[in-house]
Amino acid sequence: MRLSDAIALGSCLIKPRPGGRTSNKQKSGCALDMGMTAMYGGIWKEAWRVWPWLNNSAGGIHAQTWLNRIATKFDFEVMGRKTLTLEAFIDYVRSVEPPELEETANGDRAETSVATSPVCAK
Repeated sequence: MRLSDAIALGSCLIKPRPGGRTSNKQKSGCALDMGMTAMYGGIWKEAWRVWPWLNNSAGGIHAQTWLNRIATKFDFEVMGRKTLTLEAFIDYVRSVEPPELEETANGDRAETSVATSPVCAK
């Protein structure tokens, strides 16, 4: 599952919260917590295996990793200034993440992408 789709699904499971890891008491967490909750119930050590590109450099002046860039964008633009909706943020993540690779029937790997995100009733 792509990170963008996992965040969308995770947003149905926990409430968005800036700045950190899941609060089990409040059932809330940051964008990456939402993704990890959807995939593994919030087990962070799996994030690097599922989305290894998060540790790659995103470039720019400060040479942030994609993890830092995505976390910062969520904290400041979605939760802080509210210049992005969660849906627009998910679209941003979808625009920067690599295509998902799936095994085809003959064992070759093929690029695939999901056209839509899961939608939860709010």
